[in-house]
Amino acid sequence: QAFEFLPRWRIEDVMVSFATAGGGVGPHFDQYDVFLVQGVGQRTWYVGDKIDLKQQHPSLLKTTTGLNLINEIEVKHDFTLVNGDVLYIPAGYAHWGISQSPSTCYSVGFRAPSYAELIESFSNRVMDQLTESQRFADQTDSKMSDSAEIAEKDWQHAWKIAIGYLMDQSIFLNAFGSLVTEVKYPELIEPLTEEVTHEELIAFRGQAVELLRNPASRFAYSVRAVRARLVLFVDGEVYELDKKNLPAIRQLCASELEDIFEINGLWHSAEG
Repeated sequence: QAFEFLPRWRIEDVMVSFATAGGGVGPHFDQYDVFLVQGVGQRTWYVGDKIDLKQQHPSLLKTTTGLNLINEIEVKHDFTLVNGDVLYIPAGYAHWGISQSPSTCYSVGFRAPSYAELIESFSNRVMDQLTESQRFADQTDSKMSDSAEIAEKDWQHAWKIAIGYLMDQSIFLNAFGSLVTEVKYPELIEPLTEEVTHEELIAFRGQAVELLRNPASRFAYSVRAVRARLVLFVDGEVYELDKKNLPAIRQLCASELEDIFEINGLWHSAEG
């Protein structure tokens, strides 16, 4: 809740690290924005320049740790954090934390899908809409001069087909919402052994039973003016709803976890 000034669907996770005096993981950088919240003890952070991966960085180390470690850092700023201090590190900037005493640090990372992930998610959804019978047809005519040439009108025709499908904003919204709400740790969500119907859920209302969101689940929604469209995203799944359900969906997605049975708008909709 301390980070409500940013979209909650961007929060990736919170990592807690402990280090004794002089300890740290070494110089590294992250591909996402991170807020470093100091717990007990003190830790000094050294911050360098942004790492440009368009060219092979000479200091980049090959490791199996999952960290983007570098073997050196040209320090531009240094900050010593004590309990309660917060340091923001933008995506890509080299940094290195060295503990001054036994300390803990809470690293709040923010989800930042790569352009490749955006395009992959979108293209996969576009392909799901297509069938094997939808095929390219060439535009050749009697004026063809060389059978080895890919004529401009042919590739332009193919380009217009591709772009036509990639202009569908509804599909892109579904792909984007699904991507940013994918579960970070799916093992924390236990799948149901059998399907539960609306009727079975409603039967528990008023019986001193609470229905709560799984804290590991990711909820978000989007409203589009086109066709008064409301889309709910839960753990990468997409649900299209009537816009009249917006107040109830806002409650369902709110930062405060509450008994879902108390969100009357949800159940009036299900019963109706």
